[in-house]
Amino acid sequence: MMGQRGVILIACLWICGLVVWLSMATSAIYRYRFAQEVLPVLRIRGYYAAVGGIMEALGRVKLVETNTVETLKGASESEGDVWLPDGKEHQVSYNRCNVWVRIDSEDKKVNVNAVPPEVLRTFLESNYEEIEIAPEVIAERVADFIDPDDEARNMGAEKRDYENRNMKYLPFNRPLGAIESLLLIPGINWNLFWKGPQKDENKFDGILPGKYSLFSVLSVYSKRQTFVEEQDESENKAWKSGALYRIVSGAVCGDYRPVVLYAIVRLDKTKTPPFEIIKLKEVI
Repeated sequence: MMGQRGVILIACLWICGLVVWLSMATSAIYRYRFAQEVLPVLRIRGYYAAVGGIMEALGRVKLVETNTVETLKGASESEGDVWLPDGKEHQVSYNRCNVWVRIDSEDKKVNVNAVPPEVLRTFLESNYEEIEIAPEVIAERVADFIDPDDEARNMGAEKRDYENRNMKYLPFNRPLGAIESLLLIPGINWNLFWKGPQKDENKFDGILPGKYSLFSVLSVYSKRQTFVEEQDESENKAWKSGALYRIVSGAVCGDYRPVVLYAIVRLDKTKTPPFEIIKLKEVI
């Protein structure tokens, strides 16, 4: 009799264990399916939150007629909702999404299609203490990627070098139409293009680009061929009609990865609304 009770007890324990295992397996499956369904929703939400950050910036534009610093400071102090194209970060929140926005003047950046290799090399040497590939190599590879010929510079790379590397593309041999095309050049990695040097003190864990990153200092729209020194407070940072600006907006929604967009915008006070979005591109 006692043996039968022991067998029954063991059978009950086995059944209970099986039920627990089935419950855990089922819950894991449903958690996985739920995650698969929720993540695309969070990505879409992040995308439109980042778009919202760009529109927020455009909604806070204030075109001033004068170019004095006093006018700009007065506008900022009396109207706290005014954002200036001064490179400062702004944070807003939309429906459990945190969004960080930065606005810069495109005209203050250096044109990657026109910058001399020695100028780019000097910038890299001055701002990057640790860099995987020598600055002169990167500078000459950028120049070779853009110039119209197939003759490589001393430390550059042209068609033959790309073929020897079995790369699936060749140098463009024409001006870049998008700044992110720099990532196609051997030696330019994500840290160099986006995060920038260690001194950048990126407070947003790579969501916004480093201020000394190639993304932040180079452009395909400006006419400038040399890098400017740090701007002092007397530098005019007003929005100007007819000028181009770059707005970078990064959004984090829940546990999903950041979604980062940038827009190239031209202001035109003769139009309603007073701006034109020339380009909108997802970077991350």
